[in-house]
Amino acid sequence: SLKYAFRTYDALGLATGVGGHEESKVRKAYFKLAQKYHPDKNPDGREIFENVNKAYEFLCSKSAKTTQGPDPDRIVLLLKTQSILFTRCADELKPYKYAGYPMLIKTIERETGDDDLFSKSAPILTAASEVAYHT
Repeated sequence: SLKYAFRTYDALGLATGVGGHEESKVRKAYFKLAQKYHPDKNPDGREIFENVNKAYEFLCSKSAKTTQGPDPDRIVLLLKTQSILFTRCADELKPYKYAGYPMLIKTIERETGDDDLFSKSAPILTAASEVAYHT
């Protein structure tokens, strides 16, 4: 659940908010805390160590990543790739219809109607608009 996800970020000392954290930041926070509270080094830290382990397992598991929908950073990467392709190969691609156009328009409409548009970590609207311009 979302409530559990927020607790896991707290357990690792990471800020909660839109977009989550890169896996490398989660891993770094985990190793730092695991080393500090490992029962061999800190006998009083067993409970904290177990909470840190559970939090790390949850955040790095597939279930944590798939429950939040598609990865916005990958969508932006895909859109930027398409934009570069249509910019560099415009003459070759001109005779072909862009197959993703209806989905692209839906994405632009959805993003412009989103109240959290400017607090997102991935600029989907910018990338989608650029692809629409080039196609």
